[in-house]
Amino acid sequence: MSGRVGNKVYYMSRGKQCARMEVRSAKPRSEKQLANQQAMKVVIAFLRPIISFIQVGFGPEAKEKNVAPHNAAVGYNKKHALRNDFPEIGIDYEKVLLSKGDLNGLANPGVSLVGNLEDGLGLYFDWDVLPEDREWPRCNDQVMLMAYFPEEVYDHPVVHTVAGARRQSGQDVLELPTSMMGKAVEVYIAVVSEDRTSVSDSQYLGRL
Repeated sequence: MSGRVGNKVYYMSRGKQCARMEVRSAKPRSEKQLANQQAMKVVIAFLRPIISFIQVGFGPEAKEKNVAPHNAAVGYNKKHALRNDFPEIGIDYEKVLLSKGDLNGLANPGVSLVGNLEDGLGLYFDWDVLPEDREWPRCNDQVMLMAYFPEEVYDHPVVHTVAGARRQSGQDVLELPTSMMGKAVEVYIAVVSEDRTSVSDSQYLGRL
């Protein structure tokens, strides 16, 4: 059952039927309430096009806390990744986390733009491969790559993969649509274990 009946709203959460009372107040909302509402809208709009990435990136933490991955991602980024005050609240891309966990991240990751309009565009990622990165099971970890286009959020907002190259390879390429030539892109990288039970905190590689 899903929807509103009288002053109750029915919905499903993690496979269970839930209901909550809908309380409406005639009082005008305070600035603090309005700021909280705007902050929530900004974070949800930012995360909406990358739900599949978040499912993996916040999966282990969400399981530990018994919440949905999306809720875990909203909670963290609403608290840590917003800039400015109401009514000019926006995303601080440098502070965003797209995955959160205790797996070791990559050593000295970097990114650069490669290709051209004729041959195709891509983001070339590279990182240092440490001796322990060649040992099992760490060698089988895979990189998660994210290219987020903030100016194109309603058309072509993201290009990403949650199953990139192995940690021990030291490099990977994320292909981009040529229509994005000249557009600003926020770039992130993370690592996930082969069995998807562990992830690293995502690392922000800057704006290109």
